[in-house]
Amino acid sequence: MRNRRLCWGTTGQSPRHGAPDDRRRLLLAMIAVGAISCGEVVPGDSDGTMPADASDMSGIDAGVTDGGIGGGRDSGAVIDGGLITDSGQPDGAFVDIDAGPDKGPLIALSQSSDLDTVDRAIDLRCKDADGFNLETHLMRVFDLPSEGVTGPFEIESVQFGIIDANAASGSQVMSVAFLLIDGDVSISNTEVIASYGLTITDRQLRWITSFPDPDAEAIVVPPNSKLGVVLFTPNAAGAQDRLVLAFNNEGQRAPGYYYAPDCGVIDYRDTEAEIAGAHLLMQVSGYELLAP
Repeated sequence: MRNRRLCWGTTGQSPRHGAPDDRRRLLLAMIAVGAISCGEVVPGDSDGTMPADASDMSGIDAGVTDGGIGGGRDSGAVIDGGLITDSGQPDGAFVDIDAGPDKGPLIALSQSSDLDTVDRAIDLRCKDADGFNLETHLMRVFDLPSEGVTGPFEIESVQFGIIDANAASGSQVMSVAFLLIDGDVSISNTEVIASYGLTITDRQLRWITSFPDPDAEAIVVPPNSKLGVVLFTPNAAGAQDRLVLAFNNEGQRAPGYYYAPDCGVIDYRDTEAEIAGAHLLMQVSGYELLAP
């Protein structure tokens, strides 16, 4: 089983556009000038993929690579790099190299009224008595037809904020998973269709732009889907990992969801049922694929 490579762009650019040969040439060029970095995804028991059963993600492979790029501030309530322009895209991010004739324009999906401000007092995760991570799933749900997306939707990137990442080893793993939801938001109504892993190095107040593996099959959500995007952190108490993701209380147009079996939350629950005003910061970007 070969190792897979995961790449991330310091400028927000992704090499996954155009024909495969063009993407490879562009990827090499971007690596050469420092606009792209790459690392290995080391296969393990699950090869970095999510199990088919969305209720059991405990077997996530630890062999993943760092997708954490972005500025940060030591003080203040702003995640540097998370500024939103009038187009609904972070400043300087998602430079559209060549979407190709089979793709519409880049679409950025977010349910947050404000992606710049974070509330450091909100720490919504399952943790042990020492504050180390236990299994936690944080999710946003996008009804794609309601967002005006009725065709297949190809994932370009997922952005989210980190308030604090601190691990005894200097890095820790997490995963981004994509679920189809049929009906109400409940584990029994979900199907995992794709995922990719990240290794997050110790950092504070960072806005993370993560990309799927450019060498793997594109992640394409079927037409007219209700899409769940999950930020998953495994039980890492033994490794003494602490990962606090970013929330604020600045408004949202749909709820976020929290599932944490180690803490007795055995199905997805509104994040505000756990902590009042806990609005998960996330932006999902991609392309609607056009009919030939």
